[in-house]
Amino acid sequence: MIGNWLNYAAAFEKAIDNKEWARVVDCFHPEGTYTRYSDDERLHTPQVKGNKNVAANFEASVEHFDRKFTSRNIRKVNLACSGDFELTHHFQIIYKADGLPDLEFSGHENYIFNDQGLIVSLEETIGPGIGSNLIEYLMRYGAKL
Repeated sequence: MIGNWLNYAAAFEKAIDNKEWARVVDCFHPEGTYTRYSDDERLHTPQVKGNKNVAANFEASVEHFDRKFTSRNIRKVNLACSGDFELTHHFQIIYKADGLPDLEFSGHENYIFNDQGLIVSLEETIGPGIGSNLIEYLMRYGAKL
């Protein structure tokens, strides 16, 4: 299962660089789902269903958020498996933009894989207080990004 997650993570990072999301699509079951939760409702993503829709959601998020920064550095990756098909990924990412304070983003993702190694469910939870900090950062510095 960790190997399947590593394949997905590599496909995601490569898609950020080359804007080719087909490998990400291939990591999800055709009916796979993605949902994001936050303590700030403005950052919730209602359930997205279908591998192509999930990848399109990621692509839009990267275009409207990640690409506004000069760098995106993953600082922490902790993986934990439970059962045969469940994996939790704790993360911390530091976003940098010239002349602006760094933005730290952390949380965890819960994955459920099927027996073929495809993601059938991905639920991302932004860490406590992070959602509000993110909104405040964007309101204060968004025009400079």
